[in-house]
Amino acid sequence: MKVVRGIGSQNGSFAAWLFRIAANVANDHFRQARSHRETAMTEAVSQGAASRDQPAAAVGRALDIQAAMAHLTDDQCELVTLKFIEGLSNAEIAEATGRSPEAIRILQFRALAAMRKFLQSEDHDDGDKR
Repeated sequence: MKVVRGIGSQNGSFAAWLFRIAANVANDHFRQARSHRETAMTEAVSQGAASRDQPAAAVGRALDIQAAMAHLTDDQCELVTLKFIEGLSNAEIAEATGRSPEAIRILQFRALAAMRKFLQSEDHDDGDKR
């Protein structure tokens, strides 16, 4: 409905405008259901992996990435999703989010650094438990 209502005022890249609406709707949803997000994502990853008969290591790595993303800010999580899942360029993400391409580059750097730090700490913890 938001697309239909706003189509008359749309300008610039249609794809970026559409992604911005979708991102806002998704953010609203996740803010309301934040406590259930991790459980829902875990179930989705587990069900998807089981249906494709992926090896346990691949499922474990997907769960590690999911856990790392859960430690990101909403903006960082949105950026990682748009960049690496949706395949948008930094310029497209900038237009969709109303930020500069430089701000997107910095946000991406910080998000990946936070994920790397989390994943390295997880790997280190696993080594200490053995």
